[in-house]
Amino acid sequence: MKESDIEQSLGDVARSLRGPNERRVNVLRVAESLGLQVSVALHDSPDSTQARIELQRRPPMISIFRASETRGNRRLGVADEWMLTRRERFSVAHEIGHWIASKQIGVSQPSGTRDYWLQERWMNTFAGSLLVPEWLLQGWLAETPEEEPVPPVAVWRWATHDLHVSEEVLASAIARVRPSSAFVKLVRTSKRSDSSSVLKVQFSAADSLQVPARGTHICDAHLDADLSNRSMGRKVSPQWTLGRCPPQDVILMWRTSSPKVESYPGPTVCWLSMTRLAERTAPLHETASLF
Repeated sequence: MKESDIEQSLGDVARSLRGPNERRVNVLRVAESLGLQVSVALHDSPDSTQARIELQRRPPMISIFRASETRGNRRLGVADEWMLTRRERFSVAHEIGHWIASKQIGVSQPSGTRDYWLQERWMNTFAGSLLVPEWLLQGWLAETPEEEPVPPVAVWRWATHDLHVSEEVLASAIARVRPSSAFVKLVRTSKRSDSSSVLKVQFSAADSLQVPARGTHICDAHLDADLSNRSMGRKVSPQWTLGRCPPQDVILMWRTSSPKVESYPGPTVCWLSMTRLAERTAPLHETASLF
C-alpha cells in the first residue's frame, strides 16, 4: 500500500470512530470499543515517555505516564475521560492509531529512523482527525473568509473550550483542510551566546505558505515590536521574510501569551496566523491595519 493510501485509510478510520454529531470525542470510549485498555502510570523518573501501547498484550494496553512524587497505576474507564489532560487525550488517540495501523491496515513495525518518524507523523494525523471533527471545523472556518487569517484567539477558544485539545492539534487540522492557512508558535527566549532576546519557533504548520521549522530563531525587529506593543493585531506584510523563508506576500494576525481570561504562568508565547495575500487593485500599504 502506498504511503499516501495508508495515511488516507487512517484518516477514514478515525472519522468512522466518532459519532455523527459528536463534537468532543471520548477517547476512552473509542479505546474500549476497539478492545483496548487504558491506564495512567504514575512515576517519579524524569526519563519516562509520554505514552506507549503494548500491542502483544491481551487485551492491548495503552499506558499514559504522568509525573508524580509517588508511583502507582490506575485503570481508566469510559467515565474517567475528564481526568485526562489535553496532551494525554492526544497521546491516547495517537496510540489508538498505532493499533489501527498494525491490526486493521497491516502496517509493519518501523525498520529504521525514517520509517519511525513517518509512522509517528501518520499517527499524529490520525489523532488530529479523531479529535477534531471536520464537519465542526468547516463550520467554524466558514466564519472567516479564505483570504483572511484564522484569528489566533478563535483557535485558542475552539481548542481549549470546545474540543479540549492543544492549539497545535487544531492548527494542524486547519492547515490540512484550509491549505491557504499557516500557523507559527513562537516563544520569547534568550540566546546562549550573548543572552540577547530572540523568538524561537516551537511549532509550525502550513501547506501553501512556507514557514520556519521548529527550533528556528527569528530575528525580526519589526515583528518583535509588533508582538511587544500589542497583544493582538493584524497587518498586511508584502514581501515579508520570516526566518530563512523566501519573501512572501501575507496577511498576518497574532496574539501574545494567552487571553486575559486565562492564567498563563510560563514564558511569553506568540501565535502567528497567516494567509497568502490575494491580488488587490489598491496599493498594498493602503490595506495595512492594526487593532
